[in-house]
Amino acid sequence: MAGVNALQAWAVHAWIYGLAWSAIAVLYFGATLQAIASLYQQFKAETSTNFSGADLSHAHWQD
Repeated sequence: MAGVNALQAWAVHAWIYGLAWSAIAVLYFGATLQAIASLYQQFKAETSTNFSGADLSHAHWQD
């Protein structure tokens, strides 16, 4: 029975190890997504302020 107990112990350790790495991956992936979303929001804010006040009525392509 020692072999079965060792196998069970290994399975439990592997499960905990996998769970820990999964948690790290989820946190890292979540932080990456948050950073991308933050950069996108910043980019959107900058481009909208740059172009909202531009006067396009005298643009060269209309001449």
